[in-house]
Amino acid sequence: MMQSRAILAATNKLVDEWNSNIQAMNPSPLHSQYSVDELYEVDDLHTLLRSTLSEKVCDSFAHSGDPPHNLNLKVNDICIVLRNLNTGLTNNSRVIVLNISRFVIEIQALNQSSSIHLIPRIHFKFRLPFGESYQLSRKQFPLRLAYCIFTKKSQGQELSKVFYAWPYLCVCNKSAALQRFSVYG
Repeated sequence: MMQSRAILAATNKLVDEWNSNIQAMNPSPLHSQYSVDELYEVDDLHTLLRSTLSEKVCDSFAHSGDPPHNLNLKVNDICIVLRNLNTGLTNNSRVIVLNISRFVIEIQALNQSSSIHLIPRIHFKFRLPFGESYQLSRKQFPLRLAYCIFTKKSQGQELSKVFYAWPYLCVCNKSAALQRFSVYG
């Protein structure tokens, strides 16, 4: 039912809240996929930073364009692909989860092709908030829940129905959001 529908939200916090609430309605069992995180390209001559930042601290860092450390997925979840993949899937493609295993996730594209793909974990690199030379490398599946999507991520989506989850929104923002996706059906 949600395959051609989406909720649009103005903040990432609202997106996460809506996605977790809707995912809770999915009766399939929850699979927690944990990333492998490590510091990357750190100017740390005496390894002080590496010894200070525990694994738990590194796992807590999040970046809006990358998957979380703990990616909770269920079969039949609607997700968005976060990177271009060699399988032909592109960044921002909506997919449905068909099967979840430790090393790959089987997904089906929600576009006209309806192609089925196996996607592995890939590396994401992002800067940590306390310095330009501190980066984290995260190996995780390039997926994020997409029952609700951020307004800017809705660009190019083909949706038949949209719900606006904005407690307050000026008319100019709503009209800009309406121009970001195409309605079909």
